[in-house]
Amino acid sequence: MMSCHFRLLRVLVVVAVVCFACQHLATAGGPRVLPEGKLPADARLEPLKDLDGYFPFTPPADAAAWPQRQERVRRQMLVALGLWPLPEKTPLHAVIHGKIEKDEYTVEKVSFESVPGFYVTGNLYRPKGAAGRRPAVLCPHGHASQGRFQDHGVEGVKREIASGSEKFLEGGRSYIQARCVTLAR
Repeated sequence: MMSCHFRLLRVLVVVAVVCFACQHLATAGGPRVLPEGKLPADARLEPLKDLDGYFPFTPPADAAAWPQRQERVRRQMLVALGLWPLPEKTPLHAVIHGKIEKDEYTVEKVSFESVPGFYVTGNLYRPKGAAGRRPAVLCPHGHASQGRFQDHGVEGVKREIASGSEKFLEGGRSYIQARCVTLAR
């Protein structure tokens, strides 16, 4: 019986010593790279930038400086979008599922494989009758409740016109499609 008590007492003493040592190590602090209170020169530790700040645009002095700015802005965008370094390029396996002809543009229902096994669907709006290279607008279906078929209805658009959010009844009902048509014209 006595040996059982001694064993229990020994275990409790060991646990107490270990707890005390751990607490002492936690409060002692580890080796420091910088002096107490000094932060590293890291832009991520600066105050956040918001729309109330002043950020003037200073264009490059000459045409030769523009490519440097272009590369810096492109890299910044890729990092912000989580695409740096760029992922490996894989075959798109693009498919056109149908085409709608309009007076000034066409709408093609398309899908492509952005990464193996992940398909993106959307509408491709292209201007009609334009010679040479022209931009195309790829409109993903989005997150609206009805995607590209979102319709605010006549009453909804009238409320938006009254509040100043919208100007035209025609474009306000199906605003996603109206935006793409405007860009494709």
